[in-house]
Amino acid sequence: AMMNCIDVLVLPSRNEGLGMVCAEALRCGASAVGSAVGGIAEVIGDDSVVPLLPAETFVRRFAAKVNERLSTPYEFSVPAEMSWDVTASRELELMGLSE
Repeated sequence: AMMNCIDVLVLPSRNEGLGMVCAEALRCGASAVGSAVGGIAEVIGDDSVVPLLPAETFVRRFAAKVNERLSTPYEFSVPAEMSWDVTASRELELMGLSE
């Protein structure tokens, strides 16, 4: 319910795996901005991540990217391979339980 109320998800992380919270936000119709770490860019796209370095300008650059996402329509969908159906099918296949 909360994800459906936001305009942009902000994930300024120093260390992140895949960033599934970003995928959840996109599926709820929000934009997302994150740090360029881990797999965040794989989920939200290179245009929506901010490199950590140089550290002294990170906050300013991150804020500018958030403002950009709030003021400019941006269409980006979650990659098909990140759907629950694809994930479940692949897991069943790996376990030898698929038809």
